[in-house]
Amino acid sequence: MNRLFTLKETLPGNIAACKQYPNAEVVLLDYNSDDGLSQWVYDHFREYIAQELLVFYQLIDPQPRFFSHAHSRNMAFCLATGDILCNVNADYHIAAEDLCYMNDKMQPSDPLALIAHLDNSERDNLGRLCLRKEDFELIGGFDERFKSYGYEDIDLNMRLKMADVRIEYMPAQFDNAYVDHEDRSRLENSYDYHHLKRAFLRKMAPGRTRVLFLYDDQHIEAGTLIKSGHNFPDIEEEGWLRGQWLQAGKEIWLEGLGTSTLRYREGSSQLIREDEIYEEVTDISSFQEILFKKSIIQNYQLMKNRRRSENFRANADGFGKGVVIKNFSEKIQLG
Repeated sequence: MNRLFTLKETLPGNIAACKQYPNAEVVLLDYNSDDGLSQWVYDHFREYIAQELLVFYQLIDPQPRFFSHAHSRNMAFCLATGDILCNVNADYHIAAEDLCYMNDKMQPSDPLALIAHLDNSERDNLGRLCLRKEDFELIGGFDERFKSYGYEDIDLNMRLKMADVRIEYMPAQFDNAYVDHEDRSRLENSYDYHHLKRAFLRKMAPGRTRVLFLYDDQHIEAGTLIKSGHNFPDIEEEGWLRGQWLQAGKEIWLEGLGTSTLRYREGSSQLIREDEIYEEVTDISSFQEILFKKSIIQNYQLMKNRRRSENFRANADGFGKGVVIKNFSEKIQLG
């Protein structure tokens, strides 16, 4: 969603790479973007659409306001006609030799998936994935409960292992072949980016920070962030507490986070209640960082619960549902 600025750098080269490889198909999904993507494709890529090298889909129902990595990928993978599926984010570069490598590795009778190495990869590489379509369908696609950014691809890799699909890491030639961009672009199409009004932090002990998130619809989310052994932020077992907040003059009242209403006095970028002092996150970079952490934490909790359940199949009611327009003309319903 709204990644035209990276597609302008990657799509022409990716199509050129696929032209050198027989039976390659580039599936591009416009997930309700408002940055001019559809017009740009119409103006510059109708030749490749006519050649059936590029297949362009526009999502028309639903018309999501916010981006879902899981749902958008599920739609694209369901629309693809090949036996082998390769996830190519809008900021990825691919080469003809990459396609040859993946085709040589992926055999019809071998349940194998190629993924980015979690320990050695930059964040931008983690979404790289190649697998058989039948294995993708077996595990129920990407888990559409995952919102915003983070872990939906790692969760899928874990479920592939649970389903006895063999996992191999992609070689170093795939690393760093992407368009670098700010973290803001990962978050700006999320619900939190548009509706989180204020955020407050309170350092409780080394490695423990209490956070308050106040939303513009008056709901609040609170939790205690902790350091973890997997290099990503985590939250204490109680998880997120949810309630309501109310501005009352120079006070903010919080309800639903305990047995009684919590009343905080507003100071200079602070919330104060007896010996509790929360500092407001006011600068843009810190605000974006806490949004990123929140997204990572929420999705990590889902993945942990999935691991405990030992159930590899997601989306019991189906996945990748929606209505799209194919190549500016044909309406198709999925699911």
